[in-house]
Amino acid sequence: MLNLLKTNISQKSTLLSTIPKYFFSANNAIEETQEKLKVGMKGQRTFNIQEKYCTNRSGKKGDDILSSPSMILFMEIASVNAVEPKLDEEFASVGYHVDVKHFARTDLGAQVTAHAEITEIKGKKITLKVEAYEEPNQGGERKLIGKGYHRRAVIKTD
Repeated sequence: MLNLLKTNISQKSTLLSTIPKYFFSANNAIEETQEKLKVGMKGQRTFNIQEKYCTNRSGKKGDDILSSPSMILFMEIASVNAVEPKLDEEFASVGYHVDVKHFARTDLGAQVTAHAEITEIKGKKITLKVEAYEEPNQGGERKLIGKGYHRRAVIKTD
């Protein structure tokens, strides 16, 4: 019985000694990739507001307005544009938290630009400040329609 126990302990320690090598190699690769990411890096994306991005709560013709989920989608795409160009080919980022407010209506046909800026990097996790603006038709000022934070995590894809 004692020999069996010694054998099992020996096999477990051999097995356990291989696990950290796997995790360390993956973590080192992620750390090396993340060294390319810096606080302050930015991404953006401009969208023309089409019917597929709208909701119409009144049911009246012409009352189509940008939906909150679509605005959040635009912010997430801007976040991807801030992060992923600096990641090595075998890495990607995935969103895991969104905290935004939608302030103002945006009508069908308007143009919206979403902006994202990296504000914090902690290990594999990235926090971005996100904002969305309705662009003016002819001159005028841009209108802030939403802002908040979005968090992404870097993952190995292969």
